[in-house]
Amino acid sequence: MNNFEKAEAAIITGSGFAVYAIASVFVGTYSLGMVILAMSAVLLIQSLLRDLVILARQSHVQQSSNKRAMRCMCVESTVGITGVAVAAGMVCFNIDLPMSMTQLRWTLAAFSSLAVGFAIKDLVISLDPVRIVRDKDHLNIIVKLKKQ
Repeated sequence: MNNFEKAEAAIITGSGFAVYAIASVFVGTYSLGMVILAMSAVLLIQSLLRDLVILARQSHVQQSSNKRAMRCMCVESTVGITGVAVAAGMVCFNIDLPMSMTQLRWTLAAFSSLAVGFAIKDLVISLDPVRIVRDKDHLNIIVKLKKQ
């Protein structure tokens, strides 16, 4: 684990305590779709912030040899978007499963979303052949849509 990953793990841990400190404001009954939407949003925001930090840290001059073309999707983004789609489907089809959210449950929901995001951040779904691969440098992948 490099220093950047150690810092991210520390921030995730601190975020768990921060969510616990403010979660009492959000105690109540929510639909399962809203909870899924919140967890998916946390995952997508974490992914976006990590990518922005990585882009800011990269040098301004990049060699084109670092770039490679590949038919793939980021697992973290795919999981987040799938959660948003499931939540939207639950709202559209009026599926209202009430869920009592306590301070501890909000904390566990936020922490688990952040921990899952950290665990799957380097995974990519390769589409040719279909498989999940670990690629620490998938920001430098140029996604191609058609097989060549």
